[in-house]
Amino acid sequence: VSPQGGRSGTRSTAIVCASARLREAAGRDRLSAADFEGLLQDTFRHAGLSAADAAIAAEVAAFGTLHGSDAHGAVQLPLYVTGLLDGTIKSSPKITTAGNLPCCVVMDADNALGLVVSQHAIDAAIDLAKKLGLGAVAVRNSSHFGGAGYYAERAARQGLIGLAFTNASPAIAPTGS
Repeated sequence: VSPQGGRSGTRSTAIVCASARLREAAGRDRLSAADFEGLLQDTFRHAGLSAADAAIAAEVAAFGTLHGSDAHGAVQLPLYVTGLLDGTIKSSPKITTAGNLPCCVVMDADNALGLVVSQHAIDAAIDLAKKLGLGAVAVRNSSHFGGAGYYAERAARQGLIGLAFTNASPAIAPTGS
């Protein structure tokens, strides 16, 4: 047992293993998509997400990079990890839903990682659309949600038309400005 009362070496051993995997991957010319996503998943896991949420976050983050939009892919990893470690992004949020229309829901993400809560939102919209013909889900109190194309494609795979939108504070000049 460590002086802090936890299991000695368990977390540090896992971090050392993840660090070794990252160093090994950095030395390769190519990395398979599965290995890439696995490294992202390990990183999210060590930043405090549950295994299930780390898998979702890795899938969404990898999507942008693997589909040619790295600005909305893994390049954002430092933003996500920093937020998870400093607590501005909650690793175990209490997500609530409300809505007064059958086909519309508002999710309060409680400062969850946008990559994770947005997958839950598109899945809820898909379920609503299959039952009612339309599903609309708005998310508030979240963080960067990655590439919108991930969510639209998730709906398309179910035979639906998916639209994904976001808003944020101004950070870059609009294209063509």
